[in-house]
Amino acid sequence: MESLVFQARVAESAEQFDQMLAVVSKIMQFKNQYAADNKTSETSSFTIEYPLEERILISDCFRQMIRAKQQAYKKLKIISSNPKYKANTGEFEVYARKLQWEVHEGCLQVIGLLDSHALPETIGLTHQARAFFT
Repeated sequence: MESLVFQARVAESAEQFDQMLAVVSKIMQFKNQYAADNKTSETSSFTIEYPLEERILISDCFRQMIRAKQQAYKKLKIISSNPKYKANTGEFEVYARKLQWEVHEGCLQVIGLLDSHALPETIGLTHQARAFFT
């Protein structure tokens, strides 16, 4: 687990947020599987603990990944408003739609991860983690 957290931090430092997301996804999947494998037979639920460092890592990953895509979109809009690029308006619009789609897909990916690994009804998160994710 420590190796995965380290890998996510390295990806964050290198501003490789898609890679960071892949590592954070592995962390969440690992924690979910570990908790499921070690649940008590007395109950159908189990508890996943996300220490503060991991919660911050998850939050940073999602925020930075979406922010990077939003910044690219904003920069494109600024460039496309330059009068010397007026002839390329159609190309800018196509690329802007592509960037908007990437932001949308990134958000859906984040929501999917949270829904499947942090918020399922069968998971009993600690009170602190529950407050963080909800």
